[in-house]
Amino acid sequence: MKDVYIDIMEQVVGAYTDEDIRVYLAQVEERGLQEHGFPRLTACLGILLAKGRKAHLYPTFIRMMDLCCGQIPTALSKCPHVGNDFSVKEIVLALLALEDAKRVPEDKTAYWRACLAQINPYTCYSIIANPKENKTVGNWAAYNAASEQLRKFAGIGCEDTFIEDEIANQVREFDESGLYKEPGCPILYDLAARVQLMAVNWFGYQGAYRDVLEENFQKSGLPTLYMQSVTGEIPYGGRSNQFLFNEAYLACVCEYEATRYGKMGDLHQAGLFKGAAALATRAINDTLKDGLRHVKNFFPKDSLYGCEGYGYFNKYMVSTASFIYLAHVFADDSIEAISPPAETGGYVYETTPAFHKVFANNGTYFVQYDLKADCRYDAGGLGRIHRKGAPSALCLSLPFSKGKAYHTDVERTETLSIACGIEQDGTWVRSCDSGTESFVQEKWAQGETVSLTLSHLLSNGGRVEERCLLSKEGVSLTARGTGSVSYQVPVFYFDGETYTEIRGDAREIQVYYKGYKCVYRTEGHFTGGETIFANRNGHYRLFEVQGEGEISLRIAIEEDVVWVK
Repeated sequence: MKDVYIDIMEQVVGAYTDEDIRVYLAQVEERGLQEHGFPRLTACLGILLAKGRKAHLYPTFIRMMDLCCGQIPTALSKCPHVGNDFSVKEIVLALLALEDAKRVPEDKTAYWRACLAQINPYTCYSIIANPKENKTVGNWAAYNAASEQLRKFAGIGCEDTFIEDEIANQVREFDESGLYKEPGCPILYDLAARVQLMAVNWFGYQGAYRDVLEENFQKSGLPTLYMQSVTGEIPYGGRSNQFLFNEAYLACVCEYEATRYGKMGDLHQAGLFKGAAALATRAINDTLKDGLRHVKNFFPKDSLYGCEGYGYFNKYMVSTASFIYLAHVFADDSIEAISPPAETGGYVYETTPAFHKVFANNGTYFVQYDLKADCRYDAGGLGRIHRKGAPSALCLSLPFSKGKAYHTDVERTETLSIACGIEQDGTWVRSCDSGTESFVQEKWAQGETVSLTLSHLLSNGGRVEERCLLSKEGVSLTARGTGSVSYQVPVFYFDGETYTEIRGDAREIQVYYKGYKCVYRTEGHFTGGETIFANRNGHYRLFEVQGEGEISLRIAIEEDVVWVK
């Protein structure tokens, strides 16, 4: 796996042509450091050079590293958005890799060390925890703690008080299951913060909070495994989701845990995490094999489709390579991988209320509900149905929000998921709506048969009971309520490059895409299909099926090798 991670780094960095890199360097030489995409690219080039890759870019890299090391100590005073908080750790990791491989003359690495030794964390970083204030500063403090611990490990800094203050701010943000509660609890930033704090401990932190961190890492281990999709992906939820680098962070967490359990002698638990890391890595490679893209769609990279404003290509493409390097560092390849829960299934897992998610997995199908969604990014109800091996977006990988938190090319006016609802006084109220409160009533799992029953307390006071059953045949949904009951059914239509083929009639809809088909069946009647909704993955056409008192919807995803488009 160590070599696989370096292979991914090389492939990701290959998204930048030699000319792209030279133009990027010229821009930064002219304007100075203004964001952290450039230091991340620099660090990744350095690590690849240390591993014997990209040797022809050695002269260009030297100029890049000179620039980063020379400017980082004072860059924040010249540009408030420079992002040193995310740069220093990466640059130090590259320095250590190059020194270990003896790829750069000692006088040059000595110069870089001298530059980085000038860093004053209180003037270098943007977000600094004040120990006198009971104020959460978010995951940036975890990044800063990791950067300063790396400088200490490398012998070019010793800011113990700063590190302690940053970590003290962070340890109070873990929930009872060991997940990190970034404001709003976006699921990606639990992983991001844990990885930084894992790096702190890995590189020698022995301060007051070391054991507290390890206890939270251990508590969060099983939740991490249960939340991984059959496709290897992290859950949807909140900002910075559906980017290529998401699974890089998952691989890091799993490799750290695998190695930790391996040292404890628990090779079974270590193997489960090793298997989960391999599954996350396959998800990255599956995305990369369809083209070098930083977000999980096929819209032009400069369109920012599916991205927040900060999620542009130059920053977030290379982030995959930057983050996956820690998976390489953490990995112990003597540990034998075992199929993780994401592959074996047979469970329903509900997070703590802070993260308000519930997952069900039977080894072939995986579903995710959001019980109290952040409607700036997501929607309540059933927001994900994945099938092992199938394209994630084919049925649904995340819901649709009316918020403007990320870019699409379709006006978004309402929330949407595979949502059940009831009609009252001529108005439909649904499980995806803001204000809905949902909770799990029952859950049951035995082999390939997994079920959960949810109660949705709708925003107008109405109530819908929903049963979700996973079997080897697919996912069966049944909603019950008073009066007219319906399901909204978003059907995949366009990924930014390829249109699906949608066929069917009133009782069955078939969607053909890249060797698979998704089939929706009902005893009612499908209507609609004219309105287009957009999420981070692409465009979907909205259908609906209605009934009196009860309505059922059956969904199956199957291979279809005949379809070619």
